[in-house]
Amino acid sequence: MSLSSSDNLYAGASLKNEQCTYLAQANSHSNHVDCPSEYGNVNHTFDGNCDEYVTSFQNNPNIIRQLKNKVRKCLECGKPCAFTLTVCNACGNDISETEVTYTNNIFMSFVFGIKTFKIAMRYQDENYMVFDDLLCLTNCHLNTIPTSVYIPDWRYLLTRPQEGLTIINTMYNNCFQVVKNQFWQNENWRTHTIRGESKTMSDDEIKSLIAAGFNYPPSQYQLHLQFMVLPLTPFHYGTYQLLPSSFFVF
Repeated sequence: MSLSSSDNLYAGASLKNEQCTYLAQANSHSNHVDCPSEYGNVNHTFDGNCDEYVTSFQNNPNIIRQLKNKVRKCLECGKPCAFTLTVCNACGNDISETEVTYTNNIFMSFVFGIKTFKIAMRYQDENYMVFDDLLCLTNCHLNTIPTSVYIPDWRYLLTRPQEGLTIINTMYNNCFQVVKNQFWQNENWRTHTIRGESKTMSDDEIKSLIAAGFNYPPSQYQLHLQFMVLPLTPFHYGTYQLLPSSFFVF
């Protein structure tokens, strides 16, 4: 399909794939689901940035360790990627020769209540948060993290499997309830995203459209479940077709 610039669409030149097109910018016709107003006002516990928080706990190595990630930062789009990736999973740029560096752990910054970072909160309780993924691959892409424990990645769950399974099930169920109660009940979002009689779909049918898993190694070192309602955006679907073995690092 050929497109002109007046169509507000861009043929995925960076991927060198003429069959891949994607929206270059949001437009007034985009369907979205607002976050619940009850999570709109969050009381921060630290009025500063992540580096200032680390400095205030410079004698506490556990805090410092929890607030840093080991990554390869894409020089094209700036996304911090897992340090084992050779291709950026946001823009498709080659990062095989990019230096391994350390970035601030945004997810743990949410947990510690550092004011610098903002979050599109979908659900929270004393032990978990569910929020929109800023670098979404679908138009319903959630992340959820535990807030009462520090778990760098999924491997640590294997040391206490029964408790680990409880954490996984709780994270999945919290995300699924957000999908059902906030997205699926929004008729505009549902009818524009899912074909057919989506209103009467059973839980199992809805779950068949969900891709969920843990990144390893992660770009953010706090256990987080990626929870995506398919389909992928056109750009990311095109990336998946080109790089199927490295697109999902689950």
